Amino acid sequence: MVELVLMPMYYVYFLQSELNGRYYVGITNNVERRLKEHNSGIVRSTAPYKPWELKRIEKYVDINQAAQRERFVKAKHSRKIIEMIIADNNEPVAQLDSVSASEAEGCEFEPRQAHYCR
Repeated sequence: MVELVLMPMYYVYFLQSELNGRYYVGITNNVERRLKEHNSGIVRSTAPYKPWELKRIEKYVDINQAAQRERFVKAKHSRKIIEMIIADNNEPVAQLDSVSASEAEGCEFEPRQAHYCR
């Protein structure tokens, strides 16, 4: 019998504040939970700008690849680049309905710092 081993999945997610249009880029293993945390005010760095709308999710098997992508986007400090990434349908993107908590059960990785683009 073949045993299936589920690899934890990591997600780079892009949020936009409905209040003022700012962007936030983060990394997590559970996008649905993380979005609820941002919108409930639990995350102090994003609480003043809630509500947040999920604009894009990128799915990674390797946490290092996800962290590298997050660092790349944050290092640009560019709203224009974030909007280009969000609009680019050719890049691999996970859909929210395919992001289940069970895919990443037992793993936890939260954003290291807040990052906003105006």
